[in-house]
Amino acid sequence: MARKYTARCACGAVTFEFDKNPDFIAVCHCLDCKKASGGEAATWFGVPEDDFTLLSGKPKAFHYVADSGKGLDHPEMITPKLEMYTKRRLKWAKPLDMPQFEEMPH
Repeated sequence: MARKYTARCACGAVTFEFDKNPDFIAVCHCLDCKKASGGEAATWFGVPEDDFTLLSGKPKAFHYVADSGKGLDHPEMITPKLEMYTKRRLKWAKPLDMPQFEEMPH
């Protein structure tokens, strides 16, 4: 049976799937996320390991800059639930209407 979500890395070599809606979806303003995304923040999520199935490829670090902004095959299905490392948010970036954490939430 097909899983609810499918996704891939930037180059398409690594594909994976999962079923559960992510509980942890964050917009992060830490310096590492800024560097990784090439922007003011990065939006990312985590899923439980027992719900994660690697379909192809071998995950590894990959540096890229893309105009498309593609990540998940259907990024509109993932909505952030919190912002973290807001102490690093640039002054011109407006807070989103969601819980705010100056650092990593516990």
